[in-house]
Amino acid sequence: MSPAPTPRLAPPSGESATGARLIAHRGVPARWPELSADGLIAARDAGAPMIEIDARPTADGLMVVLHDPTPGRVTDCDVPVERLAARELLALERGDGRQARLLLLDEALALIVGRSALDLELKPTAGIPADEIAKRAVDALVRADSPQDVIVTSEDPAVLAAVRARAASLPTGLVFRSRDRRDPVALAAEVTAGVVVANRRRVDRRLVERARSAGLAVWAYVAPDVQTCRRLLQLGCERVFVDDYPFLAGRLDPPPATRTGPSPDEPRVLVIDLGSSSTKAALVAPGGRIIAIARAATPRTEAGDAVEHDADAVVGQVRELVDRLAEDAPEPRPHAAAIASQRSTGLWLEQGRPATAAVSWRDRRGADIVRRLEPRREEFERITGLPLDPAWTALKGLATLGSRPIDDRLQLVPLGSFVAAALTGALPNVDPTLANRMFLLDVGQTAWSPVMLAAFGLREENLPSLLPTVASRGALAWPGAPERVPLEVLIGDQPAAYIGLAGPSAQHLALNLGTAAFAMRARRPRTPKVPDARRTPLWTSSGQPRPLLVLDELPVARPADFPQEDDGDQAGCAIARDIALGAGAVAGYVERIAAAVGRLRESHDASMRVGGGMSRSPHMLALVRNMPGITITGRREPEATVRGAARLACAAARLAWTPASR
Repeated sequence: MSPAPTPRLAPPSGESATGARLIAHRGVPARWPELSADGLIAARDAGAPMIEIDARPTADGLMVVLHDPTPGRVTDCDVPVERLAARELLALERGDGRQARLLLLDEALALIVGRSALDLELKPTAGIPADEIAKRAVDALVRADSPQDVIVTSEDPAVLAAVRARAASLPTGLVFRSRDRRDPVALAAEVTAGVVVANRRRVDRRLVERARSAGLAVWAYVAPDVQTCRRLLQLGCERVFVDDYPFLAGRLDPPPATRTGPSPDEPRVLVIDLGSSSTKAALVAPGGRIIAIARAATPRTEAGDAVEHDADAVVGQVRELVDRLAEDAPEPRPHAAAIASQRSTGLWLEQGRPATAAVSWRDRRGADIVRRLEPRREEFERITGLPLDPAWTALKGLATLGSRPIDDRLQLVPLGSFVAAALTGALPNVDPTLANRMFLLDVGQTAWSPVMLAAFGLREENLPSLLPTVASRGALAWPGAPERVPLEVLIGDQPAAYIGLAGPSAQHLALNLGTAAFAMRARRPRTPKVPDARRTPLWTSSGQPRPLLVLDELPVARPADFPQEDDGDQAGCAIARDIALGAGAVAGYVERIAAAVGRLRESHDASMRVGGGMSRSPHMLALVRNMPGITITGRREPEATVRGAARLACAAARLAWTPASR
């Protein structure tokens, strides 16, 4: 297998191209350790259009990101890299005390691919054939889903020739050192490289003109200041390497396009995404473009089987995130708001205030209740569309309430309902997608089930009022604005993600890769449910109180040996590392996901939409793309939940949804 066809990296053009001509050299070494994860992330998040990294072969068939022949300049080990195994290199500590370990090439790709273009410089190594170096680099690119915005460069023509032999579509560039006395134009043409990457001291007008006559671009390294950048660009260099991209890009004139802010009159909606690991607030334009987003780790405590959230702390966090959005993009006030929430996290209220913590879906204290209800499993599963499981809000609610009797002062609500009530000042309410995970809703009737209420000793007075997914729920404050923002949508996270991937009326296979993976497919309500699938209403509205579609879901929990990092970048690196080292946890997880997708798949399903935070991992996406018989269609959608909730909010606000191409 070879990387997908890669278009030649055309030189930037236009009035706003000055900053776009810069390459972040080894990340941002002026501020962060060179070639470190922090440095690469800093360059990427500053909007660097291209990042340069160096890679060398290890003793065990992989590549490590390192400039020098030994790691001695950045660690206390001076052994040549090719004599050390990848695990040994990853275990080295920096000699300067800075917390930045070496990265495998796979990890660096996980941080960069899909968000910045990449200049991958392959270092020649004595004793390692050029073809072997090329093979390792191409293999790493394939593991990272064969990215297209990559150029491979090297000072060794043999390495470039070997790369071209293995992946003819990859653009290549010849690195021309200051000490090199060979003819760079003739040599680059000989190995069919498209770029001469020259030391700035060797760049003059004659070199640029000769290169252009031969159909070659000239890139110059490394410019220390704005004046040098401008001089090299004026000479005709199409790109310039810099060690402090954020600083220099901000001072070149005109400013780079990445600094352009949102239009002050662009319509938008506000989406609050309440997850078990992170909470987000986003401003979204009609069509799905995210104007601004703020996120923070959801406050959570864990002790044994107990996993809880402080509901008031979550509300406070949401308000802080909304304040940050209003500061970044204050105008205009959002036309409408939506809340998408993890569905089976809930709490008891007493006269409107929290009487218990919000018990997470991860909490397992409902296991004893499951055993008690086991004789009626089949009946309950038929009514609710859900398997009997300790995750559901009603089971955990009974377990956490203990021996306290359920009286009229107590109300069991999903966390999303409490947050909505706290922000608007309205009484708590719930939509069918959240009510479904309480294990109290009759999924066929889209109404509270008298049978389920009786089984749990509840009355409707102990539950929030049941409203459609799209319905007026009061209004929340927007900082600095006298008018409040109408809250028009309350929805569960997975239905929102499905809508973000496939739309509100499509029957399609979808896969949401988040804290857990959810294989999903929308169906007509009377369609027989796939055995063991979880069925939920997709969405309802005031004009459509019965769902047109229901969502069948098969969740796939991460196995114990799967990388458990929740942070997106750390998780991406951990997944890439697991695959590169052959640990097998990620590949085994994807096999289980493929089995779930296969169970939901219908005979005419030939494609699938993929989204969720974990879809940012190119390595995860590459494995998913290799599922037999399924083609991934549509664009990858990491913020599928946000965009799905935004789509419903736009409909409520009568804002036309016209997806923009990206």
